[in-house]
Amino acid sequence: MKVYEIGLLRNEELLLERRYYKKILKNVDECDIDNEREILFRIIKENAEYKNDLKSFEILRYHVSSLAKKNGEKSRFISYLISDKKIDLGQKKSLLKKVLDEFFNYYPPPKCYNVHTSVFNGFTEKIEKIVEDFILEPSERLTKVFKSD
Repeated sequence: MKVYEIGLLRNEELLLERRYYKKILKNVDECDIDNEREILFRIIKENAEYKNDLKSFEILRYHVSSLAKKNGEKSRFISYLISDKKIDLGQKKSLLKKVLDEFFNYYPPPKCYNVHTSVFNGFTEKIEKIVEDFILEPSERLTKVFKSD
């Protein structure tokens, strides 16, 4: 179970992204990844319904899930997740909902309408905590289990 990327779009513009696949895809050209991401973003944006329902697609070599939500009339938000196929839909919806909920707790309206990418220092740590088990390698998970006792 692996999350490769998680992020947030506001009004179809990328607001925040956290990438975790650099360690995994060592032999893949960064340009190829960015080209594929553009295709993924286009599909995510075109299929968003803003009803707080999970949308999930298998595209290329990824599984893409998104959760879209309107916040008043001013802004539309989409949290997205690019992962392997081993994470079940319930877990994906929970992760994406937590990202949106934490974002609106951290930046409540009307503050969330004017947030810029330069102010995410504290919020990225919250995302790391939400997805922490899903970004670890299997050996790192095992180490974490034995250290917590």
